[in-house]
Order: sequence, then C-alpha cells, then structure tokens
Amino acid sequence: MAGTHTIVHAVIENSRRYPGETIFKIKRDGYYRDISWGQLWKMVVNCAGGLISAGLLPGERVAVLSQNRLEWAVADLAALCCGGVTVPIYPTGTPAQVAHVIADSGAGYLFVEDGEQLDKVTGELGRLPKIKKIIVMENNKEFAAPIAESYPDFLRKGEETREETEKILEDRLKNIGGESIATIVYTSGTTGPPKGAVLAHRNIVTICDSIDRLISLDRTREISLLILPLSHLFARAAGYFYSLHKAIPVAFAENINTVVENIREIRPTYFISVPRVYEKLYAHLNSQVLKMSPLQKRIFNWSRDVGLEYGAAREMRRKVRLSLALRYALARKLVFDKLAALFGGRLRFCVSGGAPLSAEIARFMYAAGVHILEFYGLTETCGGTQNTFERYRFGSVGPAMPGIEFKIAEDGEILMRGNNFLGYYNNPGATAGALRDGWFHTGDIGRVDEDGFLYITDRKKDLIITAGGKNIAPQNIENLFKDSRWISHLVVFGDRQKFLTALVTLNRPEIEAYAREKNITWTDYGDLLRHPDIYQLVESEIAERNRELARYETIKRFAVLPEEFSIETGELTPTMKVKRRVVFEKYGRLLEELYGD
Repeated sequence: MAGTHTIVHAVIENSRRYPGETIFKIKRDGYYRDISWGQLWKMVVNCAGGLISAGLLPGERVAVLSQNRLEWAVADLAALCCGGVTVPIYPTGTPAQVAHVIADSGAGYLFVEDGEQLDKVTGELGRLPKIKKIIVMENNKEFAAPIAESYPDFLRKGEETREETEKILEDRLKNIGGESIATIVYTSGTTGPPKGAVLAHRNIVTICDSIDRLISLDRTREISLLILPLSHLFARAAGYFYSLHKAIPVAFAENINTVVENIREIRPTYFISVPRVYEKLYAHLNSQVLKMSPLQKRIFNWSRDVGLEYGAAREMRRKVRLSLALRYALARKLVFDKLAALFGGRLRFCVSGGAPLSAEIARFMYAAGVHILEFYGLTETCGGTQNTFERYRFGSVGPAMPGIEFKIAEDGEILMRGNNFLGYYNNPGATAGALRDGWFHTGDIGRVDEDGFLYITDRKKDLIITAGGKNIAPQNIENLFKDSRWISHLVVFGDRQKFLTALVTLNRPEIEAYAREKNITWTDYGDLLRHPDIYQLVESEIAERNRELARYETIKRFAVLPEEFSIETGELTPTMKVKRRVVFEKYGRLLEELYGD
C-alpha cells in the first residue's frame, strides 16, 4: 500500500522546508563546498529524468559502484524517487565479485565512479545481459562499452526533460510506500559469496526513527562526518539516511587515510565508524605518549587515571564526589582539552559498530570527553542494540533499540526480530535458514546482563573446540590485542588441536620507529620482520596478554606474516572484519608448521 512515510518523502519535505540550508559538504579542489537542499533536489530530479529517459521502471534495480561522493547520493536518491531499487556495490570488489552482485540482483542500470571501475564491468558484460545503461561519474577516458555515458551528459538529458520528469515523479511517489522495496544490500561475505538482503522503505524509516528516539539530535547544532562506505548499510542508514531524515549537515570524508585531516577541517560534532578506526587512533596516541618527557608522562598518566575513575562513577551512575570532579576538571585542562583539539574541538560522541570495541578504548575516550556509543546490528536486522547517553555499559553493545527484540538461544546464538529484512534476493533457501518463526538467527554468540545489556562474545562458526574438548571464543582473545602499539591484527587458531596458535601482522610505522630507536639495521621491511629483536618484541606482547587468560586459552606459538591484511588481498571485508577462512586457506601451510613437532 502506498504512503508518505518513506525516506524519499522526507527528502522532498526537507528540500522544500530548507532550500537554502546546507545538507552536504563535499571536498573539491582542495576545500569543502556546501551543497544546499535546493541544489541537491535539482540534481536528484535531473538524474531521475536521465533514468526515466533510459527506461527505468518502478521496481527495477540501479547499481552504484563508487567510493563515497556527491554523485553516489544523487544516484541513490534519484533511483528511489523513481520507484527503483538501489544496489550498492563495494568499490574494492574484483571484477568477478562486481559481476556477481549485478547479475544476482538483475540490475539494468549502473553508475560507476571512473574508468577503473568501468573496466571491472566491461570485461564481464557477456555475463550481464540485463545491463541497459552505464553512467560514468568521472569522464576521464574513452568508453569501451557502447552503453556507457558520462554523468554530465546523463544529467543534461534530465535537465532537458525536467518539467515532464517532475510530473512522472509525482505519480510514482504516490505508489511508493513502506512495504515498497528500497534497496538490496549484499553482505560482506565472511563465510561465502555475498547474499542480497532485501530491505523495504519501512526498514529505513524505522531505523531512523529508532535512532532518533535514542539520541534525538538538534539539526541546528550538529554536523557529522561520513567516513564509512555507503556500500555498507551501517553507514548508509545511521550516517546518511539519518542525516537526510533529520536535515543534519553531513560532510563526506575524502577517504579512510584523510580522516584525521578531514576531522580538523570539518570539526564534526559526531561521526560513525568501525572499531578499527578508534583502535588506530588509540594506538597512535599511545605511541605519542612514549615520546613524552618523564614529567609529561606523569601528568598524562595521572590525568588518564582520574578520567577513568570519573568515567567509572558516571557509568555506574554513582554520585561524583566534589574532590573527583575538581581533579577531573584539572585533568581536562592539562590533557583532555588538548586531545579534544585534535578532533576539531566540537566532537561530543561517536557511534561504533560492525565489530566489538575494546572497553579500554571506550573508557579512555569517554574520559577524554568523547562518548563512543557502541551499536550492534546486521544488515538483515536493520537495527539491533545500542548504548545511549543515559544508558550505557562499556564493553557491551547496549540494550535493545526501540521496536527491536532479541533473545539468546539455548546454544548462545543471538536472535532478533522487529525490523527484519524481507529475505535474501533470489535465495529462498538461505532466507528460510536465517529467518525462523519470525526470528533472525544472527550467527553471533552473546550474553545478557541483569540490566538487559547485550555482550557479543564470538561468531558461532568461529568457536574453537580444542583436542581437549575446551570451547574457546577466539574473538575474546583477539580483542585483547586491539590496543597494541605493535600488533595490527592477530588471528587465533586451534580447532581440534592441543593448543592455540596465532598469525600476526604488525603496525609497520611503529615497528620501523622501534627499530630506529633500538638502532636495528635492516635492508627491507621483510628483513626487519625476521629480526630476532622484533620476534622478541611480539613474543613479550603476547606473553603479557596471556597472563589475562586461562591456561588453555593462552597462545603457545605464533608467526609474523610478511604483509598486512587488506581488502584488496582478500583477508578483510570492506568493513575491516577479518575473513578467518581466507586467512586459514592462505596460510594453511604456515599453521601446519606451527603445529609440527
């Protein structure tokens, strides 16, 4: 049934209400430019006109293969306003992976960022007979595909038919309702080929409303920074759709490597990210502390301890003693206000999701004046649990969000319902396996405390059962190393073995800095990784964390890998989760050596 409570209707309403106000900030030619609601709506209508001229009908799929940029948002909103279904594709995908998403979704229209992304598709066109039109956002080369067209030319067609387009959109918008399909989002695929999760407009509006009930924000006081790829629903729903829903300006970070610079330029009041970003910031800060003078270190350590004591009192809702409040005020002046300046000076909170965040990092950031609200949910559940400003437990992912229920099954698996997806596209078998009696089976293992806060302990399929019959959650062990200055990733193995081993990648800048500090000589980075002093450094780091574990959970042997994990080499998902199966397959021979006598 048609209705008006959808994200596209919210965009139309806000564009009419705030035509001259900024909604996006986009960096072009070295500085950020403001995009007003009125400018955005004009671009959306022109793009919609281009899609309609190309033959797009309601319900047809429009894929987007690009890094975050203004054109991504325009293509997305134009497709939705036409009654189409947006299919985001990770720009880091291989040609085969990109072709799988396009073919499986049946997309007939495709926006690509540039010639590099276009090349991924042109070689696969034989497998993609449904593709009718490819629009290239950056026109920097001749198009090998005859169905390809430049983005400026495409918008120009829409501009020429604008009056007709507005009439068509008015009719189509009447038929877009809560149960209309809005998007098909393909999961990262940590355990197999990506599956397309089908989400309705009501899923999007429900999660936006739920977020607003938890942390209602004033649009006149806030500005956010979009860091994560729009290909992932966490960023698209909580960072982009929520901003459109609430008319909160959002700046697009250039890329993951420029985040610190972009934070200083935009001075956001909040942003959304995955734990890996916070872990890198924390590790960098610790490395800077080591360079301080003895007096500076004492001041920093005193301030940190005071901040943690203050945070603990607030977390447990205890009254803050006057003496503690005065000490914390001094700690802020001496240390924490200086740290706040590194984040632009206005950052009040962040949201973390996609993987568990170290409680130590969360507590330190809170002491520094930045409250990280941890969130848990999946693409398929379109929401889940979240800590709030008033109700939070560091180390937990919070209580259930409004409109969402969860429970723990007998085997420890987390089940959810309330805003679940419609199913996997073209995959009824997978849908039936994941959705049973209205509950989505997340595949995550968790526990709940007496106050209703959920704690994620591991992935169901990642549980290790040792030869001695001990059940071990590797994620609990791996999380101990998230704040390490030296270790970038540590992956634990040991299923059906007598003891645990680990494969380790190192933080190259910090390792090289350590080598220079210790006057270690090396010819190249590979040579440095084989140096006995580096091995001993990692060994001592692991030994220190082993003291926090039961004997059967300790890591007995390890190997340092020659290169970092990455999305491009296949060990990480686009949201920076480790693909344990890929690591196991790639380094299986090395693991065999670790278990050799």
